[in-house]
Amino acid sequence: MALTDNRTQLNDCQDDAQTFATSGAQLNTNTLAGNTLITPNSVQVQHSNTYDDTYTSGDSAGATFNLGAAGADSTFYIAVKDNGYDLTAVSGVSVVFGDGTDRIGYTAGGSDALGLPYQKVFNIFKVDLNQAAAAPGTADVDHHVFAGSEANLDQTAITIVGYGGLHNAKAQGNVPNVYISGIYYIANDSYAATVTGGSAGTPQTMTDLVSQDETVGAGMFSNPIGSAYYLFAPTEFGDVTAATNSGFSGTDEQWFYLGNNGGGRSVGATHFPFRLVGGTGTNVFYQTRVVNVNTGTRAQFDMSSTSVNEVKLDSTTWIDFGVITFPAQSAGNKFCNASVFVNCDQMIVSTLDMDSCTWNGTTDANGAILWDENNTGTSNQTGSTFVSDGTGNAINIAPTGAGPFTYSISDYTFDGYAGQDGTAGNRVFYIDPANNDASTITINLTDCQVLNQIGTGSGFSYELAAGVTGTPTITATVTLTLTGIETDSEVNITNLDDTINFDKTLASIEQVVGSLTGVTIQNGGSGYTNGTQTLTLTGGTFTTAAQVSVEVVGGVIDSINSITVPGSYTLNPTNPVSFTGGGAGTNGTLNCTFGGTFAYSYDAGNLVDVAIVIFHIDFVEVRIIQTLSATSQTIPIQQRGDRVYNT
Repeated sequence: MALTDNRTQLNDCQDDAQTFATSGAQLNTNTLAGNTLITPNSVQVQHSNTYDDTYTSGDSAGATFNLGAAGADSTFYIAVKDNGYDLTAVSGVSVVFGDGTDRIGYTAGGSDALGLPYQKVFNIFKVDLNQAAAAPGTADVDHHVFAGSEANLDQTAITIVGYGGLHNAKAQGNVPNVYISGIYYIANDSYAATVTGGSAGTPQTMTDLVSQDETVGAGMFSNPIGSAYYLFAPTEFGDVTAATNSGFSGTDEQWFYLGNNGGGRSVGATHFPFRLVGGTGTNVFYQTRVVNVNTGTRAQFDMSSTSVNEVKLDSTTWIDFGVITFPAQSAGNKFCNASVFVNCDQMIVSTLDMDSCTWNGTTDANGAILWDENNTGTSNQTGSTFVSDGTGNAINIAPTGAGPFTYSISDYTFDGYAGQDGTAGNRVFYIDPANNDASTITINLTDCQVLNQIGTGSGFSYELAAGVTGTPTITATVTLTLTGIETDSEVNITNLDDTINFDKTLASIEQVVGSLTGVTIQNGGSGYTNGTQTLTLTGGTFTTAAQVSVEVVGGVIDSINSITVPGSYTLNPTNPVSFTGGGAGTNGTLNCTFGGTFAYSYDAGNLVDVAIVIFHIDFVEVRIIQTLSATSQTIPIQQRGDRVYNT
């Protein structure tokens, strides 16, 4: 594995004489390995229970710097070991910035917000100067003034950077209690870390990444306990410029993305990006049963690169994330299955294959996911569940073209949303086409269901965006399937709620076609060819005869392997059933069971009371009265023989 640190190292803290200064005491150079991350030295100092700061006006070579406008839109990282942080609420830990006149410590965290817990009892803290300048907050809470005034600090002319804060106890004697081991910065909206190496066959892991990070003392990733990993800096997995392979994998782990300091100050919105990239090699990214948790500013995760060959997410969880952008479909190579998204921003699912995924709430009032124009990918996403948290729609439909637009989904569940007559802002669909014409949108739902609907009206509800007129076409199709029907039966499904029409039949068939559903050996016979044999049933009336695979041992039919051809019958063969095939044997017979199926598909928005009648001359009539279900259902049918009918 290769971990590339894309940040600028402002000062490696190897020598206190390189333009370091302090308002504390005992400023010196530490040489003890246990108190440094970047070997061999660190800067040591003594802070007390008054506001103290230690800062530098020079880089690692001692040359002065002015970070200019670029510095004003950057995030700064500092590695600190301090035995007495005070609380965040009193600016216990701050990153100090100065312009030569004004010197301000912007609060990063404290004893209750420890940044990135790191090796050797160090903590890594970060401050986004752009965010801090925009929201400096209250003095001695969100910042501390070490010199001049916060209002006058020129963030575009930073010539001093350092560490400050309030120690929770008075310093004793001449013993240093603070060690500083590295100051870095990187422009916002860029990637601090590039992770490469590995392959599809041998992907790299978080264990590898943390080990590499600790080797160089970068302070961007850590493993504080067990299978929990912290990601502290914007990261890209893969190398867009490389012709080599890359692979990364996580299994049964918890990844914590710290958009703040484990509490304390967060970086600015959009300043915590992650992405997958690749060059001309083979690039893969796998997660299996990984729980991804975001704190503070929401991480955005862009997985859409076409240069990444495989993205496989299986049984993952994503909590409090920003925008997640999925890749287009690549059958078998890219998918997200059985995953859960909790309180995330609106997601762009593209045409990715997704099965059995769940969205619990969303931060986006328009919808948890976005469908754009002619999104044929909706048919690639099955078994989705959307659970409302009381506000926000489930799906935002926002095509930009002229239309018409058709979206087809199957096996979706919408739980806790308002019906069409219920509260706006909590419906299933939010219709927002650029052409402002909802009538150009058709939504086909197959085997979808609504649970715990709030209010009345259609459960597959919609809301029109401001300025949109017309009515979308929403068709919800579910299926009632009757199985095990005797061959040659007649089936009729009648609408009991229709008191106007004389003919109230919804669906019917005069002759159910049967097929072979079960088979046992009645007589194994003798003289058949040993091994696996295919037998073709004789008798009955059929368009296709059923076939059975059997195993012959010692010339006798010994066992049934499978039904290879169910066949198609309007009159069943009579048991015991003879057959052809299997060699020159004789006297073999089978006991066979036949049954038919009848399916009725209907609009889930029209749930009427029905009578289901199944008639056969040799069996007692079956009559079922029920209300059609809003979800697909299967009813097994048992018909009892009737001697009266038979005579």
